[in-house]
Amino acid sequence: MKIRCIVTSALILLTAFAAQAIDRDAERIHSASIVFSDLDDIDSVAVSLLAEDALEAEQWAVLFNVAYSVTDPQDAEEVDGLTFGMGLKFYPIPLLGLSGMASYTFEDERNDGGREDTKSARGDAKLRLVPAGAAVSPFARGAVEYRDRSSFSDLGADDTFTELLVTLGGGVEFTMSENFSFVFEAGLVEADDSSDGMEDLDGWVGSITMQYYWHD
Repeated sequence: MKIRCIVTSALILLTAFAAQAIDRDAERIHSASIVFSDLDDIDSVAVSLLAEDALEAEQWAVLFNVAYSVTDPQDAEEVDGLTFGMGLKFYPIPLLGLSGMASYTFEDERNDGGREDTKSARGDAKLRLVPAGAAVSPFARGAVEYRDRSSFSDLGADDTFTELLVTLGGGVEFTMSENFSFVFEAGLVEADDSSDGMEDLDGWVGSITMQYYWHD
């Protein structure tokens, strides 16, 4: 039984929302992240790049994400994944960021060349305890993600399924200079059973992010 890379998007997006467009009055924020996971049936590591641009509309920003991942399912071959994502972010108050992102992941199993793809939609809420400009800025985060693993050319196949994941956690941002920060984050993942019952995705995720704030 082949187990595909169904967790890639969730791991990447946990870090993808680390930047905030109105933080430090930045016009653009670029982030580079390494994301790790230790789930019951799947381990993964990913490298993620995020571009975040403030919109003319106050308190809004647009998000663009690309990432490469290697996932190691139990009793299956390693899977390479390439993810593209796009979303929006809104700040109802300065310390609270609400994000939504849609992503698509192209996945290839290394040895047999099999491929399946993952589509996902994620909502994210991040609450800072102190402003981003502080030397140390802790934050809390909660996220809900709905994912559908299937190939566009093979919808409805027996191994297609959907599932819901909830992530709760937090982290700390350390300001290194006026424009540069390091962000460390971790969270617990709780997942409902996939419709085919193949994977148990409960566990934890963690990330390390280098973040640069651009001021025009």
